[in-house]
Amino acid sequence: MQEIKKLGILSIAKIAGLFGLVLGLVQGIVFLISPDLAAMYGVVFEGWKAIVLMPIMGAVIYFISGVVVAVFYNLFAKLVGGVRIEFGNNAIAMKKK
Repeated sequence: MQEIKKLGILSIAKIAGLFGLVLGLVQGIVFLISPDLAAMYGVVFEGWKAIVLMPIMGAVIYFISGVVVAVFYNLFAKLVGGVRIEFGNNAIAMKKK
């Protein structure tokens, strides 16, 4: 088994930010289509603002969350060890070449 001992903080944050961007875009589209749903969640962005601002907010929030998660993972991995992953035989054979 292989152990993930440390995560690249910026690497995790960038991937998380992209997730936030995509999810924010989907959420903005949903709120554009259904203003009543947006009002139910207390979202003040209507129309095109939802399409523009929700992805930006999602990307920023997820990016910051990615940084926090990676920092805590690195701290906890030092204390108790990292996540252990078992790869299939093909992955190990390819690595040895």
